[in-house]
Amino acid sequence: MKQIEGFDVGSGRVRRLVRSLYGLKQAPRYWNRRFVQAIKKLQFQQSHADPCLFTRKRDSSILIVALYVDDRLVSGSSASEIEKLIC
Repeated sequence: MKQIEGFDVGSGRVRRLVRSLYGLKQAPRYWNRRFVQAIKKLQFQQSHADPCLFTRKRDSSILIVALYVDDRLVSGSSASEIEKLIC
């Protein structure tokens, strides 16, 4: 492995990565864990029946997020709530 351009200081050492690299076996698991943490911070509840399904109920509106690998489907009863989540 080589240093990326602009970070080579001539020491011959490389930097240790804190995150998984895309394409490695553990990368999808790491990505999924980060996604679940982020969506739970937005007060979504993970489904017990399907761990890839997340729901959030507020007042009279509901938002549903389905995750499949790296694709997400967002649905809900309020267009404004969907826009807030996406943007």
